[in-house]
Amino acid sequence: MKKSFLCIGVFLVLLLLVDVYTVYAQGDLTAYNGLWLKDVSTYRNVVWAGLPGSETIPEKGSNEKYTTYTCMSVDPSTPDTINLRTYDTYGNYLNISGSLWWHSGTNTEFFANMELLSDDNLEYNTAYITVQYNKFTAVPGFGTYWGDENFVAWDFLWKATIPTRIPSDVYAVSCGYVAP
Repeated sequence: MKKSFLCIGVFLVLLLLVDVYTVYAQGDLTAYNGLWLKDVSTYRNVVWAGLPGSETIPEKGSNEKYTTYTCMSVDPSTPDTINLRTYDTYGNYLNISGSLWWHSGTNTEFFANMELLSDDNLEYNTAYITVQYNKFTAVPGFGTYWGDENFVAWDFLWKATIPTRIPSDVYAVSCGYVAP
């Protein structure tokens, strides 16, 4: 009787070990390659200030909200990173791109870090993102703009969903990773 319990115990331990070693790697976001996001960016608590060393008195600015479409592309060599490119409703590239990096969770429900940067490197937005049920929601982050004459900072909020319909002008834009 003791030998049978010992054998059953050893079998269960081996089964659990095999199960632990066959767990699939997380952070494979290639399923998002070529999909579009309809997103809303909100800039709140905006503060305008002078450049370092200036005597400009900071001013409170107005809140701003933008609705855009963002293309997601995933290079198979970096499956834990989604590259982002932002477009308006007419399919015009808005000179804003960035990345979303998988942090933890599963491949469909996860926590990530996102950065968006203007092509001229003057505007920067960052936030942590939760993804659940194809809804991307930012934990409030921050954004900055560093121009020739002023510095602007704000709280950055971002929400996005994978839409069922997108405007035809946006649909006409090529979206997704293409191997070189």
